[in-house]
Amino acid sequence: MSTVLDEGGLRFTFGDGWIAEKYDGHGDYLGGVQTLTGSKAVDFVALNQGLRLLLLIEVKDFRNHRIENKKRVGGDLATEVGHKCRDSVAGMVGALRTGTVPGFWRPYVRFLADRSKEVRVLLWLEEDRNYPGEVEKRNHKARQGILAQEVKKACRWLTRKAFVASRATYEAEIPELAVNGLPTRP
Repeated sequence: MSTVLDEGGLRFTFGDGWIAEKYDGHGDYLGGVQTLTGSKAVDFVALNQGLRLLLLIEVKDFRNHRIENKKRVGGDLATEVGHKCRDSVAGMVGALRTGTVPGFWRPYVRFLADRSKEVRVLLWLEEDRNYPGEVEKRNHKARQGILAQEVKKACRWLTRKAFVASRATYEAEIPELAVNGLPTRP
């Protein structure tokens, strides 16, 4: 059975092989590491045993907020993602010891500790952009590539596998993951 998680104006659908959680809304985060001043968390954690893959996903939906977020995309966003990954990893390890459901976080922590398994960081970044032609789309992908390099630097303590995607550029890099927009409310 697939798992559907919403964040901002986006819906993430994980196929049958995935176990996915809205980490920043989970009680073990809210009552755990989040109680420390300044702690942050990624939006989703997801793992797929068959693919031997753990994802830490941060979602930013900057549509209709381009101006106020322009500086963040150019600089602070990658560091913010690195901090959220750091706090999320620490939070899952702590929750394995003290969480509300014994053993709930064990599969996630095992993936983190097993070097034969892959850990990836995904920054999903939606922005107000139109791509009427291939040149505009290539330019956007190039900007995403630069940001992805910054995210990789910020997360190199955990993994070298980090990337940035949006609905305009996503090419199914993650099997059985679909992302769609939610209907806008009047």
